[in-house]
Amino acid sequence: MNAEAFRGASYPYATNSLNLFRVALAGLVLFAHSWYLAGRGAGPLVSGENLGTLPVT
Repeated sequence: MNAEAFRGASYPYATNSLNLFRVALAGLVLFAHSWYLAGRGAGPLVSGENLGTLPVT
């Protein structure tokens, strides 16, 4: 067997919105970290959770 048999088709990154979802979650983390960097405390809470921990978990 050769390596070509295991490759298959490449994943169609342009036809899904997974990257947009990942950018949105990364934006939430950056927004939450901006509270720490500005010295304003723990940041905004959503249902008792820090906004920065929601995208990570």
